Amino acid sequence: MIKVVTNNLGSGDWVTVLDTNTGETLFSGHRITPQGLVNILTFDDSISAELVEVTDEQMEEEYS
Repeated sequence: MIKVVTNNLGSGDWVTVLDTNTGETLFSGHRITPQGLVNILTFDDSISAELVEVTDEQMEEEYS
């Protein structure tokens, strides 16, 4: 399982992503980039994920 921990009950400025099976920290920082999220989701090849970059117009028309 992947556990996402954030300090939203405090300042809300930190995110840590943990693999609970191995205890490995997959990410720790202020924000996750889109590519960083893809890397986290595909860290053990059990999930397929891809980054799709679009214009604002495409986002509104195709993905909302």
